[in-house]
Amino acid sequence: MGQFVIGLDFGTYQTKVCINHLDKIPSLHEFHEFDKSGNSSLFMPSRVTLLNNLTFRYGKYAGDDIQQTFNYFKIASAEDPIFHLLSEYNKPIYNIEDNFGEFSPEFLSVIYITSILLEVKEYLKSSNTSVKKKFSLANFFSKSKDPENDVIELFIRLGVPTEWNKKINIARRRKFEMILLVSEILQQQIAYSSERFLILKKDELLEMVRSIIEELKDCEDDFTELLNKYKISVSPESAAGLLYLVQTKLLKTGLYAAIDIGGGTSDMSFFNVDYEHRIKYLASESLMVACNNIYIGCSKNTNIDQAEINRIEKEIFTKIDSDKWGNDKDYNQSTNDVKLLINKELKMLFLNPVCNALFQKFDWINVLKTFDGKPCIIYGGGIKHPNLKSWDKILVFDNISTQVNLQPYNVNNFIPNHNKVKNLYSKWSQDFYMLVVAFGLSYLRHDSEAEEWDDSQYESTNEEEKLKEVPHPRNEGCYIYDVIERKWYDRKSLK
Repeated sequence: MGQFVIGLDFGTYQTKVCINHLDKIPSLHEFHEFDKSGNSSLFMPSRVTLLNNLTFRYGKYAGDDIQQTFNYFKIASAEDPIFHLLSEYNKPIYNIEDNFGEFSPEFLSVIYITSILLEVKEYLKSSNTSVKKKFSLANFFSKSKDPENDVIELFIRLGVPTEWNKKINIARRRKFEMILLVSEILQQQIAYSSERFLILKKDELLEMVRSIIEELKDCEDDFTELLNKYKISVSPESAAGLLYLVQTKLLKTGLYAAIDIGGGTSDMSFFNVDYEHRIKYLASESLMVACNNIYIGCSKNTNIDQAEINRIEKEIFTKIDSDKWGNDKDYNQSTNDVKLLINKELKMLFLNPVCNALFQKFDWINVLKTFDGKPCIIYGGGIKHPNLKSWDKILVFDNISTQVNLQPYNVNNFIPNHNKVKNLYSKWSQDFYMLVVAFGLSYLRHDSEAEEWDDSQYESTNEEEKLKEVPHPRNEGCYIYDVIERKWYDRKSLK
């Protein structure tokens, strides 16, 4: 029986998948190659297209029968008011009604992820030599304990943005667990058939997803048991990216920082590597300031929508490809503004909680000396922008007598050995700075936890209930998230 972990890096712009072949000793990783228009790619655009016949297409699509195209539904699903508190962008960028019409971004996330997982599972079916013709695809991925049907076992791990605020983490975690769970049940209902999935019209898909949600509301199974049944889980994107970096053992024992600059968010972390090469988080934050904010800053329009962001993005990369970006004052100013906002957040994280925690144990001068000149690992699609790639030093502490600078460190120093990666695709190593999170996710099974999400650490901040464990999204007063209506439900109150 084959065993695989599917690491799913669901991105604002594009999605990456890394498959860990657990049945290989040592385990072998493979970046999935998408083929949507005759050209193989490790990146699937995070895009859903509604056609005139009311069916959907996913990723690249260039037909002349397009009714509407949807982008940025991933980050709109994650968007919370807390994202805007520490930035100068205090209004939601991804207006739900204007950009998604009759669909919720969570529903679009469900069907997009479904398309990705169906493609990956069909690939695994076709490439696994132990599969016999008598097995249907449904039986191939059967959850049955019957050895004859139990041909392959999959663990699916999805990465999501996180906050240092644990109560917000819990709510966002549950939301994306629901998105992934609904997707898995939907795949099961259509017998894991991409062909059947692509002919479903919007009303049929909406009704199927709505029906799945209603069944989950009435289900008496513990939610964790449901996730275990389908072997699915979600992990912080920051934890997933750092997991692989630490496992290389190239980071010596000590204190470090990292910035993953994506399309919609920048994930920042301060962490310690101990003597056993384990990560201990000091602070971690996802800030809704990233590449999209560069394009927003370059726009002359007062009302910026997704089409305007896409238009400016194409213009900018045309200039980068022709090496003419240096003469664009708006672009240079915009990238510098994004760097300043990221640096502002890094400073806040450094001062609280990092330094506040360490000052209790160590003299503050020694703490500052310990961090000065330490590596800050920068990765993600944002470093395609020359100004973001060429960070000289990152100032995290500044007063009259003392300065603390982090030293930017290129993630390319951590590219895995080629004998650990199955892909023959020639570009995976040069694109590794965008594949780190997917690679890290592929190390995690559904029953293993990223340390940042150790449930025992979730505590109420209410003084009357101090130190009380929070087992589910307490701050939302909920248990089940309706991905169509965008509402939370406590299943106990429904009975």
